[in-house]
Amino acid sequence: MRRALHTASPSLSTRDRILKALLEILTKNGYQSFTTTQVASYAGISITTLYRYFPNKSSLTFFVIDYRLDLCAITMEEACRKQHGKTLQKMVQTLVSAYCNVNFEWPDVTKVVDRSIDDIDKTALLSSFNRRVEAATSAMLLTASDVVFSNLSLTSLTLLTALFGAVRGIIERDLPSEILPDIHGELTRMCLAYLEAVSTS
Repeated sequence: MRRALHTASPSLSTRDRILKALLEILTKNGYQSFTTTQVASYAGISITTLYRYFPNKSSLTFFVIDYRLDLCAITMEEACRKQHGKTLQKMVQTLVSAYCNVNFEWPDVTKVVDRSIDDIDKTALLSSFNRRVEAATSAMLLTASDVVFSNLSLTSLTLLTALFGAVRGIIERDLPSEILPDIHGELTRMCLAYLEAVSTS
């Protein structure tokens, strides 16, 4: 975790245990049913220890949102870097795969990130995430071996907005897992069609 949380920083092992517990509970039971008592029990720590670092459900939720966004940003940044100089098709396939894989792996955690939670202000976290991913995407597209874009900033913004919105809608529908690979392919086609339409060779 790169950004400081609004809590005391626990030791690495304690933090990892709490995070693992959070992810397991959210995946099994969803957001509404998770409690601080549950998290402490799953993590194998006392409720007193948990409260020393995360005094309430909101701070735990912020913790998992921060982790989830940072993981997604790192995954997409690395994927984009590896595609510098490649063809547009290869870039799109890799970008879509990176985003889908992170989100489809933990759909219930993604729902927590996307859900509007009144007492949690995610504005700064989301702004940082968007800046990082847009910068990585623009830097990648700039090096495409077969096309050129006249407005990289606008193109990246539009591309990522469409991709993020589509994946969010798919997850909210709770579709069966066996259909996800096919949807993945359709998302790739959608993104590639847009980029081909706004680029020149």
